[in-house]
Amino acid sequence: MARPHQPTVLPSVATLWATVLLFGLTGCAAVYDDTVADITITDSYPLPPQLSESSGLYCLNNQALTINDSGNPATVFTIDSMARIVAQSSLEKPNVDWEAITASHDAIFVGDIGNNRGNRSSLSIEIINRDTMSHLRTLSIDYDGYNAGQNVPYAHDYDAEAMTWHDGKLLIFSKSWASRVSHVYEVDTDTDHQTLKAVAHIEGLPGVITGADWDKRRQQYVIVGYASDPFGNFDTFLAEVTPGFKVSKIWPLPDHDQVEGVCAAPDGSYWVTQEAVGDSPATLLRIMSPTPF
Repeated sequence: MARPHQPTVLPSVATLWATVLLFGLTGCAAVYDDTVADITITDSYPLPPQLSESSGLYCLNNQALTINDSGNPATVFTIDSMARIVAQSSLEKPNVDWEAITASHDAIFVGDIGNNRGNRSSLSIEIINRDTMSHLRTLSIDYDGYNAGQNVPYAHDYDAEAMTWHDGKLLIFSKSWASRVSHVYEVDTDTDHQTLKAVAHIEGLPGVITGADWDKRRQQYVIVGYASDPFGNFDTFLAEVTPGFKVSKIWPLPDHDQVEGVCAAPDGSYWVTQEAVGDSPATLLRIMSPTPF
């Protein structure tokens, strides 16, 4: 049985002073202004080997849905609060690069939207019946201005790993390697083929967004991501963002590497998954924010 770690209190941050160099031959660590209350990691559990590349998370009552990214089967897993797999459902659809999962009251959305190299000819969102876990439809999406032949790998704005449902809308948050300004796209779930234009932007984050969710209790977005350098070092963070897409709080997660998914649980905690990197195992974290709800 997995054993939880002792609670870890992490220093808080509010304002980014410097960002990590994402490309080039050298990098610099981000420096933060210590001005807001701390967050606490209350539990940490290793994910099973089947979820070593967990890349998205959606919270249920005391469980969560999660997926693996490229190179893995097209399977949606259900895990409990101790990171144990309690159910799984397979789709007869390819997993080119699954990176995000979220849900409305009647449907589950899986985002096959990973595009680190910027050369994918098609991106899609799979819609699944929430009650039966049967596949309903595939949405084909593109970005306004996207040209696969003109993108430099890991140095463009047409990548995404974060998606959430809020106020009857499906939203995608870009992983903007080039500008470091995340573009927020609204997806029309009734249109099978569409080109997306940004409806908002998020500035002031210390890295790229890899996971997002709408926190119903606090009425805000919660976001995770990282800055990285060419040597495989990660500066990870968790942030809270207003409904108007303004960053309100940022905390570093210094003891964790490639965080990939986040969801807001009904009890007010944040669940975060970290992909296995080197000697660091894939992990499920439970984090408590001091922001009241």
